[in-house]
Order: sequence, then structure tokens, then C-alpha cells
Amino acid sequence: MKTHLPPSPHGLRPRTEPLAPRLSTLAGAIAVAQELETAAVPARLLADEVVVLFAAINRLHSMALTRLARVDAKGVSAIENGSSTASWLRHHTGLPSGQASDLVRTARELRSSLADTGTALERGEITVQHARTIARTARLVQDRVRPEEEGAAVAEAEAVMLDVGRSVDAGSLSGFATRVRQVVDPDGALADTNRAHDRRWLSTSTTLEGMVSIDGLLDAEAGAVLMTALASATAPRGPDDHRSAGQRRADALVDMCSYALDTGQPSASGGIRPHLLVTTPLAAVTGRTVEGAAPTEVAELAWAGPLTDEAARRLACDAEVTRVVLDPPSQPLDVGRTTRTVPAQLRNALIVRDRGCVAEGCDRPSAWTEAHHVVHWAEGGHTSLDNLVLLCRTHHRKVHDAGWEFGFIGGRWCLVPPERERLKYPDTDRLLPESSANPGADQISDPGGGPPEK
Repeated sequence: MKTHLPPSPHGLRPRTEPLAPRLSTLAGAIAVAQELETAAVPARLLADEVVVLFAAINRLHSMALTRLARVDAKGVSAIENGSSTASWLRHHTGLPSGQASDLVRTARELRSSLADTGTALERGEITVQHARTIARTARLVQDRVRPEEEGAAVAEAEAVMLDVGRSVDAGSLSGFATRVRQVVDPDGALADTNRAHDRRWLSTSTTLEGMVSIDGLLDAEAGAVLMTALASATAPRGPDDHRSAGQRRADALVDMCSYALDTGQPSASGGIRPHLLVTTPLAAVTGRTVEGAAPTEVAELAWAGPLTDEAARRLACDAEVTRVVLDPPSQPLDVGRTTRTVPAQLRNALIVRDRGCVAEGCDRPSAWTEAHHVVHWAEGGHTSLDNLVLLCRTHHRKVHDAGWEFGFIGGRWCLVPPERERLKYPDTDRLLPESSANPGADQISDPGGGPPEK
């Protein structure tokens, strides 16, 4: 199939081939280095070469900026095409506009007042990103002092920034420059902070695959709140937690939202504490076919759309359930009273007993858990202490969606990964059979040795 690409934009100017005979030996040395073997070389040697090459790149940046300052001072760009030096640099190097402009300003600063920074860059002690940050800070200091104090103030700022820059990466130096900005120009720093706050936004949308896409931008303070909260809840949940860092952050965000909904902290909507709203046919949570039910009826989650039956069963483990009887045209005929599956006093007993998620090796505290019926309530399981356990969101999903089962170990329920079910625990009284992820009530022994009340 032939792909029809759009035509090239009008006005494109080809780049002329530069003539730099004095640097021919440099080009030759680079060509020789490019031919060096890497596949059979020890990784430790390659690691050292990486560091040396980046130091060489820094020195090359120094050479380029020295020459760029002279090109700018002599007005080469105006003579060649009547443009600015930044525009000339952007055209010949392919750099983005902002970076080209910043490099021109940095070259000017290195030539005029930041000789020590230029020397450090020439020696490979700092990167060009360090030099750009130092130059921006020097311009800020210069703009905020009296003319007769400019020289001394810029020299002091350069010395401090270089001392820090030689020891930290360019990103950390940029953070340090922000602190300098707050000291030198507090009003400007406050204005920047307010502008950043005004730019905040968050967008959520449902994809064609039924997933939810999240995108947004936060100011530094709000971002720090979010990252601190995520960092506190992204640790691996035991030895069997193989989630990526991104998956752990996603789960942590959902856990925090669930906790806020469970504790009733968000504002009420229409007098009702906000929470997930799941509309589900009886068959989805019982697993039994209901006579007269339409085959297209599935569980649905408000805002997100259809759910699998297992997801509906998992959410129903600890939920307020309202019975709604519909006639064939789906008109409500009868609405039963709302009952809470796991009342507060029973959850408190679970917290005292389980102390958190019961999965082996999981350290999620009770505040981040959901109550789960070992024998599902839709299958006749009772909402009683001996039929309930606390599970974090990750392990709750493992039970419903991945077939993890419970073992009665050391006098309490413990969630055991399938591949480890047959390991011998010295204090194991009994492991549940492999036949069902939700065993029947007659298969369960409570801590007191008797079956759950029927």
C-alpha cells in the first residue's frame, strides 16, 4: 500500500556545507574513534569511555561557544542572511529556537564576564547545561544590583554557582539557581510561582480500549504534594510484587483516591458521600444465569464504562448494595434498602486482627486495604469476621483475576501465590484446594476450628 505523504513546506533553505580545514584533524580523530570495536570490549572499559567521551563533548561545547561569541560580535549572521545570530545558529545546526537563543546569550556571557565558567567548561569540569544555568543566574544578579556593583556581584554569583556545579548534575544546579533567584529577586520569584500556579490543569478521558488517560501540569508546590504522597505508597508489596515503577505509581494514585472516598473526606455530592457507582446485573456477581436477563447486560462503572464480572465481584466485596428490580423494558419496579456489606464495627475488628493486607510479605497498612469475603457474599458467604480478610488493591485483584487462594497459616488467613501453594510451611494447618479461587463454605475453617455460621 502506497503512503501519500504531505508535500514539503515552501520556503525550506538547504544548509550549505561548512568549510573548516583547521578542524580536519578533529574530524579524522572522531572518524577513527567511531571505528573502534564495542561489541567484544569489556563493559567496564566501555563505561570509562562513556565518561571520557562526554567530557570531550563538554570541551567541544566550550570550543563552539568561544567561536560563537566571536561570530556574534562580528555580525556574521547579519552579513550572510540579515538574521540574528540565534536564527543563523538554528538554521545551520538544527537546534530548537529557544536553545539556540540561550546558547548565544551564554556565549556572550562567557566572553564578557564569566571567564572562570568558560575555563571550567573547556576543561570538561561542567557541562554546557551548567554553563547556561550559571549565565542565566549571572544575568539575573546583574539586573538586580546597581551598575557600580555589577562586577563584584556577578563574580560572587559565578564563584558560588561553579563551586556547586562541579559537584552536582545540571538539574540540581538549576534547582540551586531557583533558590538564588528567590534570594536575589523575591518579587520576581513570587510572580513566577503565581504564573506557574495559573498554568495548572488536569485532563481525564476514556480511551477506545476502555482505559482512562490522565494528563496535566502542576505547579511546584502541588507537584511536590503529589510526588510525596506517591512516594509514600509506591514501595513493592512483598517478594511477589513484579510491577514496574510506573505501575506502582498508578496503583498508589488509585489507592490514595480510594482512601479519600472511603474516609469521606471529599465534598458530598447531592448529600451523598462520593464513591464508585457500579450498576450490575445479578448474574455478574453471582455467576449464575438469571432467566429473562438480556445477554448483553453487563456490569458498568460510572464514568468509565463496562466492567468484567470478576471486577464487579471484587468491588462488591466491601460495598453498599442497593437492590433494584427492573421490568423487561428496564424500568425500575422496586428499590430495596441500601445495606453496607461490611459495617464499620466489623471493619475495626478486621483491622485489629489482620493489621493490614494478609498477603504474604505485603506491608500495606489497613488504611490502604479493602475487606474481602473468602466465600463471596453472592455465593452465600456471610459478612462475619471468620469469612473476611483485609487485602490491598493489588492482592485483591490477584484473588479475583489471577486465581490466588488463601491458606490458614499460623492461626490466621494468608494469601498464597499459586506457584507457592504446595510449599511446606512449618506452621501450616491446612491449605485450601486448588480447585477454586472462591472455595465453598464447607471448605473453610475459622480460627476457632469451626465452620462459618450458615
